[in-house]
Amino acid sequence: MARIDWNDAELAAIPTRVEVRDGLMVRAEPVVHRMKALAPRKTGRSAESITSQPFLESAPAQWTVRVSWERRFFYLRMFVLGTRRQPPRPEFMIEAAREA
Repeated sequence: MARIDWNDAELAAIPTRVEVRDGLMVRAEPVVHRMKALAPRKTGRSAESITSQPFLESAPAQWTVRVSWERRFFYLRMFVLGTRRQPPRPEFMIEAAREA
């Protein structure tokens, strides 16, 4: 008869493994490409600043991938949330994530 040894420490460590991070980064690539395609374009520099970055969160310990843009293109946030003169366009991020 087969015997199974359960290792709780190894099971708890799975979310912090490099393989999990790499898998999340692969899943983020289509989101980044779609957001770049939907970004407002005057020069194209803001779209090119959209990237994904992995972060190892502490509680609970797990990898998180954030898709965002460089700080100098702060106005992309206004594009998503809207201003007094411009309606919000949350589809910029929602559509990119849904289609990916």
